[in-house]
Amino acid sequence: MTSPRPYPELRVLADPAFTADALARFLVEEIRRSVDRSGRCKLALSGGSTPRLLYERMAQPDLAGSVPWDAVHLYWSDERCVPSDDASSNYAMARDALIRHVPLDAEHVHPVNGERPPGSAAANYELVLGKEPLDIVLLGMGGDGHTASLFPGGPELHPQGEDETRVAIATRSPLPPPDRVSLSLHAI
Repeated sequence: MTSPRPYPELRVLADPAFTADALARFLVEEIRRSVDRSGRCKLALSGGSTPRLLYERMAQPDLAGSVPWDAVHLYWSDERCVPSDDASSNYAMARDALIRHVPLDAEHVHPVNGERPPGSAAANYELVLGKEPLDIVLLGMGGDGHTASLFPGGPELHPQGEDETRVAIATRSPLPPPDRVSLSLHAI
């Protein structure tokens, strides 16, 4: 097992395809380490447009064949409150780019139910996530500085009371669709 790095590593790569390949290889190794450590990997996928290349690269046979998919459980770092087949659904993007191309047990895929009202969807997702922390959380950053569906200046960045320990929360985006479910800062 490798020891944690004492400081973050910044890598600048040549282009999006090279970046997706490097990140996919790194992610495969981290998944394998998690499975070696605990027998499973709870992986939260990010959404938006950025990770599509990563997921497509992970679905290619040379990398997909080295992932112990039977021990991987997929979750989402955030989701828009839309039907699962909507073009803006993070689940739909991951399904099309990755999930349908790898031997992942359907019972190991845990999407947010975006068709529910946001508060109900967040409460249900907390139950789905359970008490054990996620092993790997993929996050991107939007042009306005948001990550997951935690937006600059939003009240979820300063939780109070029992909200401090919640793992899934309802949020509002300044961009459509506005209703979202996100991992909380506590979960991330």
